[in-house]
Amino acid sequence: VKVVVVEPGAVKTAMPERGIATAEELQQDMSTAQLERYGDLIDAATAQARSFSDVGVPAEHAARIIAKAATTRRPRTRYTIGR
Repeated sequence: VKVVVVEPGAVKTAMPERGIATAEELQQDMSTAQLERYGDLIDAATAQARSFSDVGVPAEHAARIIAKAATTRRPRTRYTIGR
């Protein structure tokens, strides 16, 4: 069995922005107790998602690497995408 690992990093897609919007909407509806418990976690997760826009590689670049890993005759054991 041949195995190829594609390690994802930051990739610029619309997904982080949708996640940020959803998190912000949910955060607005949280009680004070929920915000105390989960507010810092939500802030950290949305900051991480925002960083993808700054340091991420274009989705087309990621797709080329994945396609190469899947179709090359003798693929490398590991491919990395983004940072």
